[in-house]
Amino acid sequence: LEFRRVLFRSDIQNLANTVWAYATAGERAAGLVEAVASQSGRVAREGNIQQLANTVWAYATAGERAAGLFEAVASQSGRIAREGNIHDLANTVWAYAAIGQSTPLFDVLDDCFKCSADRLPDRREIHQLYQVYLWLKPMNNFAHLAFPEPWLAEVAKAADTSSSKLHLSVSSALTSLG
Repeated sequence: LEFRRVLFRSDIQNLANTVWAYATAGERAAGLVEAVASQSGRVAREGNIQQLANTVWAYATAGERAAGLFEAVASQSGRIAREGNIHDLANTVWAYAAIGQSTPLFDVLDDCFKCSADRLPDRREIHQLYQVYLWLKPMNNFAHLAFPEPWLAEVAKAADTSSSKLHLSVSSALTSLG
């Protein structure tokens, strides 16, 4: 397949679904990552919050550090924070933490943690948010973060077997950091 030609004409939903499917299957299609990354500006501008979250999640899961794509999506942080739900936020901030890149969305976590009494995230969201919390906590500008007490009880249960290998590796590495 000539991914660039096909993807140039695809809508953002198809782009997001395609990279998500390959990442979920643990497959790498030659040219796909580069072709979608070449559309990063369009993805960031035209994509809805779930599409942006799924795309960066897929890249991080596949271990792809497409700087242009991550920068383009980070430029939409305000929109993601305003319009996104906790699942999309968890996927997005996890992706940035997993590749070791900062995003303004990390600052949104404090507000997310403070609203913890309103809604208990599902197990995968807690797992992702806890990984990000462990990654950010040692940094000076995030020392104030406190993982919500109601969620801590779920942390031990959060590591389900459907998590990606990268999720589990990141979780293990971050836990070892303390």
